[in-house]
Amino acid sequence: MQGAGNLGTKMRRQFLETKLCTTCSNQSKAPIIIIGSDLPTLTTLDLIQAVEILIDKEMVLGPSSDGGYWLIGLSTKLLNPVCIWPFSGIKWGTDKVLKQTTQLANQYKINYQLIREQNDVDNLKDLSPWIN
Repeated sequence: MQGAGNLGTKMRRQFLETKLCTTCSNQSKAPIIIIGSDLPTLTTLDLIQAVEILIDKEMVLGPSSDGGYWLIGLSTKLLNPVCIWPFSGIKWGTDKVLKQTTQLANQYKINYQLIREQNDVDNLKDLSPWIN
């Protein structure tokens, strides 16, 4: 269960809960990545690339074709402690989500990188590339 709040609040809660679990299992230096479950073209290489980027960068985002993102990864620098949160004040569900997030990342001087854009499936129209 995701709990109450907007998407940014829910993501923060998941990052914090995952951070707590990794700290208990001696994996506290591992970055944390959240991905969408609606990604027909997701590959293992996408995830490997995101993890490798987080060795040098503080945040990685996978842009989606609708203006949002399909992947969010945070390094331990942003997670220990979570004092900078670049997902507050985002107008979720709009085509400006990625733009607003990168603006906040720039404002907070977060070193981030984008990886390849993907088409996430939010409605039936998004399935059109895979339907004959």
